[in-house]
Amino acid sequence: MRYLVFIALALVLLVGASSALPGEVTQTIVATATGGDVYQEAYNDVDDAAGDVTQTITMVADATGDVTQDGDNYAYVDSDGAVVTQSLSMDATGEDVYQNYWYGYGNYADVWGTGTTTTQTILQNANAVDYLYQYADNEAYQDGGSLVDQSITQTAVAGGDVEQYAYNDVYSYGDGAAAFQSAFMDAIAGGFAYQYGYNYADMNDYDTILVGQSAVLNAVAGDYVDQDFENDNYYAGSNTVSDQAITMSVRREPISTSICIMTSTPMVWCPKAHRY
Repeated sequence: MRYLVFIALALVLLVGASSALPGEVTQTIVATATGGDVYQEAYNDVDDAAGDVTQTITMVADATGDVTQDGDNYAYVDSDGAVVTQSLSMDATGEDVYQNYWYGYGNYADVWGTGTTTTQTILQNANAVDYLYQYADNEAYQDGGSLVDQSITQTAVAGGDVEQYAYNDVYSYGDGAAAFQSAFMDAIAGGFAYQYGYNYADMNDYDTILVGQSAVLNAVAGDYVDQDFENDNYYAGSNTVSDQAITMSVRREPISTSICIMTSTPMVWCPKAHRY
């Protein structure tokens, strides 16, 4: 079995006018691979930006063996009104699939300045003959009068066990901030399905506009299902509006993944489970 290694690294250290437009940075990585065993690793890194930042990582792997995908977007920004957008997308098919198992975690943004907007998105989609692992973490820091919008979508189909972990973290330091956090986790496993995560917002007792937190967990397993999710608006200040919701769905029955088709919508169709 041949072993294919694909490593993509994008690193920008921004000081003054080191980008085409002073203070503005755009980073894009697209990694596509096929082979026996496939390993993909991709990183975007921006330090000391003084304007808008856009970071995008897209990874696609189709393997007859194992697939490992690790990816991070990191940004440190100091600018009033800055718009920071981070996107990480992983799609994989293989024997065993590991998404952000070793070195990757997801999106990290440290954004200072009033009136900023930070958007973090993670999409993980995978089909595995046997074992499947997915890990996603959005973490953001913001000043007052700013907005953070975080979302995680995980979809998995495996003949064996499935493990999914999804975490959204926001830390706010000033009045008039807002945070929106959402997670969608969907698993079809021939063995067990384990789904764990949280939405966590630490508003540090400031006068916050709104914290919206939601999660949807769906699982079908041939063995047992374990689901654990928490919404936490920690240390909310005065006049804070908090909107929280969690929905969980579980079904246990034999699964034949050989006739299951997964699309990136994410929608899962399996004739045996009759489930959408």
